[in-house]
Amino acid sequence: MRVSLSFYFEHGANNIRMNSQLGGGSLYDVGCYCVHSIRNILGAEPNRVFASVQKHPESEVDMSSAGILKVDNGITAVFDAGMDRTRIDTYEVIGTKGSIRVPRAFIPQIYKGEASLLIAANDENGREETVIGHQYQLEVESFSKWVLEGKMPEGMMENTIHNLKVLDACFESVKKETFVNITTSSL
Repeated sequence: MRVSLSFYFEHGANNIRMNSQLGGGSLYDVGCYCVHSIRNILGAEPNRVFASVQKHPESEVDMSSAGILKVDNGITAVFDAGMDRTRIDTYEVIGTKGSIRVPRAFIPQIYKGEASLLIAANDENGREETVIGHQYQLEVESFSKWVLEGKMPEGMMENTIHNLKVLDACFESVKKETFVNITTSSL
């Protein structure tokens, strides 16, 4: 599986994205969506990660990042995330008999809520399917329902914590310049 998510950010010195102490940088800002997609689409947890970043010369936040996630089901996934290039928001799942590519995976609202799924098969009988939904509206509606009912979906907090632990391992990998193991006890 591979995931790419990026946008071009005009460097505003006072913007939170440019402050590493407040969670700025590409890994936290857009890399989190890449990691979340890999974990949830593959239905498995990374047990080993490698990450590399390119830092802004003044603020030292990571402007772009790339990573390799070795997942406990044997799959190796890759991602790149950036705040220093044109907008890309896509992921692709590649199997032995075909692939599924979603070229507008993360921000369908800029395409009037429309996302395409491109399904390719080895026998060359591919197809395109369209999914329509306004992502942010659906998120707000779901959140409102949880608040009104007084309960969150089961596993949501654990999923978020797991995602953050994978991001922590990515930062550790950047610092050590090597692969970092993630144990199940750390998840």
